[in-house]
Amino acid sequence: MRRSFNSVTKGIERYNPHIHVVDRNGKDDNVDVYYFRHITIDKNNRCEISKIKKVSPFTDFGDYYKRLIDDMRSLYSNAQDSNRKYRYGVVTMISKGYDASCCATVVKEIGGNTALTFSAIGKYAEDSGVDIANRLGYQNIIEKDADAYKSRIDMPEIKYLCSGNLGGGISFAVFEEEYEGNLVFQGERGDSIYDRYSKHRNDEFHIINMQSGLSESEHRLWIGYIPVPMPLYGASAWPSLYDIANSDQMSEWQMNNIYDRPIPRRIVESAGVPREWFGVQKRGAGFSYHFDWMKRIVSRMSPKSGNDFSAYVKKHRKPYIIQKIRFFMKTYKVYLNRIGLKIKSVDIEQLSSTPNPMAARYLIPWAGEHILKEYRQILER
Repeated sequence: MRRSFNSVTKGIERYNPHIHVVDRNGKDDNVDVYYFRHITIDKNNRCEISKIKKVSPFTDFGDYYKRLIDDMRSLYSNAQDSNRKYRYGVVTMISKGYDASCCATVVKEIGGNTALTFSAIGKYAEDSGVDIANRLGYQNIIEKDADAYKSRIDMPEIKYLCSGNLGGGISFAVFEEEYEGNLVFQGERGDSIYDRYSKHRNDEFHIINMQSGLSESEHRLWIGYIPVPMPLYGASAWPSLYDIANSDQMSEWQMNNIYDRPIPRRIVESAGVPREWFGVQKRGAGFSYHFDWMKRIVSRMSPKSGNDFSAYVKKHRKPYIIQKIRFFMKTYKVYLNRIGLKIKSVDIEQLSSTPNPMAARYLIPWAGEHILKEYRQILER
């Protein structure tokens, strides 16, 4: 089943539209799955499904920026519409990276005033976005420790792992209170869409390591917020964004280095943020357990989760010797880097699709077992 769901990573026209399931009576059945489609249900419960029209290619930076601002403003207006039973506010993540800074710039332009960033400690010692948020004029700037989730006793990891991604968003659990009831602008997939040297551009949402934002798909339902991965705006016109980034009109914002994203740089600099304040070094937010071994996984969990997961693995562990050998043959360079031996040409994004047969393989079923119990308890009330 997981393989069928993951088929959408091949693109919005090449996924498996029928997922095999077994009903409560033990009979085989299929569930139809639709991505990038309009689904309309009328008062008589008649369902109509139609394709969503792809975005028209952007002609230049001005065209892109105008359409981006207009549509993000419309999104925010729709979220606050008086006809909604629940209205949504807006918050944005911010850091010293290209994509979160770009999100914060756009959110400020459409009327937002709350920016969230990780405190400048540990991994984020040089990545706090407080100074940029101040320069953009934000009045409500909230800093929190990315490791604060480790002090919780409700096993927050479960809701991030059960959806099929190995934990990429757990650090963001510290912002649950700020996320609730809001559109949450994030820089998700800017490393693909905005990258001046992207090799995989297409118009079908086929993005390498597309699962990186999957951890929120379950979590957002429990908290009650709408993630807005703003860089994916216009992704079906990705080739035109690549052309704009490499055009002569963007030469002033082309840094000509490995970490080069002219479109967000122009947006942020045009809002008054100095060039040297952001987009200097790629850091990234959150983390993944994908290449972690047992001890490292537990060390990056809250104590209760770590103990519970350890017990689960002990109960269900199997050798998987052949799979482990194959995994190490493909990924040994990752681990050599982890122990301090600097090995070049390690494509983490490509390798992240390689199943890890060690302790990491138990994370999703462990979390799935717990989330199933929670749903059953709710249904029995």
